[in-house]
Amino acid sequence: MSESDDEPEPEPEPMSESESESDDEPEPEPEPMSESDDEPEPEPEPMSESDDEPEPEPEAQPYIYQPAHTFEDVSGILAPSGNAGYQLWVDKYKPTNTRELVGNNTLIATLRMWLSNWEGVNLRGQQPQAPPGSRKNPKDLSKKAVLLSGPPGIGKTSSAHILAKECNFEIVEMNASDTRNKSDSNISSPQRSPTPHQVKIRMMEICRKEGLTVNDATMEALAKGANADLRSILGQLQMVRLSRTTLSYDDVKGSQACDKDSDLSPFECARKLLEPASSSMSIQDRLNLAMVDDIVPLLIQENYLNHRPVIAGTEEQRMRAVAKSAEAISAGDVINTSVRRYMNWSLMPAFNTLACLGPGAYMRGGRDA
Repeated sequence: MSESDDEPEPEPEPMSESESESDDEPEPEPEPMSESDDEPEPEPEPMSESDDEPEPEPEAQPYIYQPAHTFEDVSGILAPSGNAGYQLWVDKYKPTNTRELVGNNTLIATLRMWLSNWEGVNLRGQQPQAPPGSRKNPKDLSKKAVLLSGPPGIGKTSSAHILAKECNFEIVEMNASDTRNKSDSNISSPQRSPTPHQVKIRMMEICRKEGLTVNDATMEALAKGANADLRSILGQLQMVRLSRTTLSYDDVKGSQACDKDSDLSPFECARKLLEPASSSMSIQDRLNLAMVDDIVPLLIQENYLNHRPVIAGTEEQRMRAVAKSAEAISAGDVINTSVRRYMNWSLMPAFNTLACLGPGAYMRGGRDA
């Protein structure tokens, strides 16, 4: 036996911890295949024969009138915009106290005395006293109510509101058609129009604040042409200021036509607005005709359908003009509601523009036989 046969076999080396842990870890199982992998991709749909055919031409549709503005659009005119730059001068410079009222100073003083002593005279039996310089009989100042009258735009409503406020009375407005007993309960107090000089002083002050240059002669001519209507004058001045900063005497020559227009009857004014010759008149001249009397818009509404408009060559065009006129009249009624119900007299030019000038522009022409 050899020596090599007697040598013992070498012992195996121990395994390291890292090797033992790796051997004990199980092999990761393969992820299962999802069902979507087995689904075949959808085949594209075959193109139908109708796709190659041309689309048929749309049939001609009858004309349907679409109004340019809805009542909701027009009603936005009635609410204040909140932008002082677009505030009407009639509202911006509305008098807030008796010192800002133009003209009728003696009458204002008499009304103040009558209203201040009203409770003492009518509730406690005191004797009325007339203010110094007043021609009123003290017995007249014992009446319970007073009736203010006079041309439009001279400050009747403003005087009543301001005096009531300064004498601590609450203002309650009632419809003018309410019954009243003039013989034994009212004082008749006619208010005169302010003189052109009085109007000029107030208007020149406003023009200086607004950056509008006007000389004295021009302002007096404007006051005479508008019959001292302060609302009308303020509206004209604001329209001028929108486009320029000066007003010349030649610019207000056309306003002298107001004196002639005031002598026309409302029927004649409505006829002139619907005549073909009205196209040669300026907007201000037409507006003067519309404001001669409150019945002029009603006469326009009554007669505009009886005219053949010169702008319409076919019956379809005539119906479009009729629709436009009816839309303008309806929008004017919305504004007129605010004028009459809430005393927003500054909207009168806008109302007359829609109710008279609009239908006149569309429907002016000869009358139907």
